Amino acid sequence: MLLACAFTLKSILINTDSNTITIFNFLTRISRTYQFSELDGFIDTVVQHGRGKQSYKAMSIKCRQNTILRIDSYYFSNYDELRSALSGIKYLGIDIDWGKQNF
Repeated sequence: MLLACAFTLKSILINTDSNTITIFNFLTRISRTYQFSELDGFIDTVVQHGRGKQSYKAMSIKCRQNTILRIDSYYFSNYDELRSALSGIKYLGIDIDWGKQNF
């Protein structure tokens, strides 16, 4: 089981034993749990932050063609751990243009 929190006011709990990912929003107090089997997969990309536009690794988790979560190495220091915990989810490739979109 892996837990990550960020300044985005979300907590991410990945349970590799039960193959679930739970997203808890501290602001709205709403929690959503997804089974790995109901997710479409995830996409790798690179996003830029800061005045110097430094590049950071990121991934987008998709469910029913919609992005349900963006995990960004700028906010999550354990990004590599989170990515490896999601190895049970289908990899959808790299999207260069996705990182240019505003969230």
